Amino acid sequence: FRNLLIVGTGRRARAFITQINHRREFGLKIVSVIDPDKSRVGETVCGHPVVGTLDDIPDILINTAIDNVIFIVPRSSLNDIEKHYGHSAS
Repeated sequence: FRNLLIVGTGRRARAFITQINHRREFGLKIVSVIDPDKSRVGETVCGHPVVGTLDDIPDILINTAIDNVIFIVPRSSLNDIEKHYGHSAS
């Protein structure tokens, strides 16, 4: 299995998570879910708890075996995410 960190909890993220949950033959396992919105922490999305925000990504990557980080957020959020990590949007 490839361990995934999912960033996002919206409609598209939930659809993706549901597919992964039901299609074990894909060889993917959702290990953690986070959301840019701090108010979502503690909620459960498709059976997976929202464990943190963008600020928690470094700690999750250090403390958990993650193979891929998948961002499933609205396009409008990508600029905010890039700014959060100090990169300029292009």
